[in-house]
Amino acid sequence: MKLYADDPSHRLRQALGDALVLAWILLWARVAYETHQQVERLGAPGREIEQAGSDLTRRLTSAGDSAGGLPLVGDRLRDALTGASGAGSALQEAGRTQQDAVSGLALLLAVLVLLLPAAAVLARWLPRRIGWVREAAVARRLTLGPDGLEVLAVRALAQRPLADLAALPAGTVRGWRDGDPSAARALAAMQLRSLGLAQGVPAPTTPPGQRP
Repeated sequence: MKLYADDPSHRLRQALGDALVLAWILLWARVAYETHQQVERLGAPGREIEQAGSDLTRRLTSAGDSAGGLPLVGDRLRDALTGASGAGSALQEAGRTQQDAVSGLALLLAVLVLLLPAAAVLARWLPRRIGWVREAAVARRLTLGPDGLEVLAVRALAQRPLADLAALPAGTVRGWRDGDPSAARALAAMQLRSLGLAQGVPAPTTPPGQRP
């Protein structure tokens, strides 16, 4: 699989394009990371609530254990304090819930910040790059096949701008139509050149019974 053209200028344009796309994605990956970090900071109150609930539970439980040693009311007071520690557990759960909500929001925003700009560029860049790789692979195979010269010539006539065709030596198209191998080679080389590929178009073999 050929990823880059043979022609230096064409290959340079491809490399620069790939580098720009990569830089764009890395830039937005950095922005997405910073967004995630900034939103995650909103979870600080939730962590404080969880910590406060944990402290409240621990203190009420400790107080209940201490009160258990009091005469007459010790058991009742211990049970009351231990039961009240459930409020601390509720605070802990509320703090964790808030942190989970903030974490989910941070992740969602980070994904969107990265995905939307990256997808906008990849939707245009990727089909072109894949299309070139496929075209180049097929073109190279055609140069090795018996009918490749004619196929490339027809492709050039169908695709190349009129200005490029007009720049060909006079009579090239007429010569191709009349079966002139050199005209077919010129058109095929033009098509390969448009893809940035080396113009190694083999000379066609002379059919039996015909003079070269």
